[in-house]
Amino acid sequence: MSQDDTYIRAQLMKINQTIERVNETLNRMIEVISKIGDLETVVLGLQEKIDKVNERFDEFTVEMQKTVARKAAEGGMGPSKAAISDAISVLENLDSQIRSGMMAFDMSNRLQNAINTIERYIPPSHNLFIHMKRWIRILKSYGKTDPPSDQDFRKFKAEIRDWINTLDKERGA
Repeated sequence: MSQDDTYIRAQLMKINQTIERVNETLNRMIEVISKIGDLETVVLGLQEKIDKVNERFDEFTVEMQKTVARKAAEGGMGPSKAAISDAISVLENLDSQIRSGMMAFDMSNRLQNAINTIERYIPPSHNLFIHMKRWIRILKSYGKTDPPSDQDFRKFKAEIRDWINTLDKERGA
């Protein structure tokens, strides 16, 4: 019996050690799950802040549009037709350079270069720059080697065309 008792004790010790390892693993898993919950709380807080900032940005954009419209109505604030034509050609060039699958970082650099060029033709207070700089922020939110999502890409291309159309209307007015 003594050999049987020794064998049973050895097996019970192995089972006890296994239970302790499982217990340690479960405790680590519980810690990880609680940290994930904490991260979710932080992410929700950040999302709320982002929503507030976007709301304030939209309010600011509307206010800027009102200011630009008011100043244009007061008289001759707008750029010349030639300057607008030059800005349109810069935007058309930008539109032709932007391709699907292109890295968002490269797109933001090209957009920044277009902004720098257009600022020579149109005053920086123009409403167009607010939208262009918003797209720089959106594109920079992607990694350096990541292309933008298909939806963002389509929206960006459509917005470039909208900018061209807006400037074309200003040139014709």
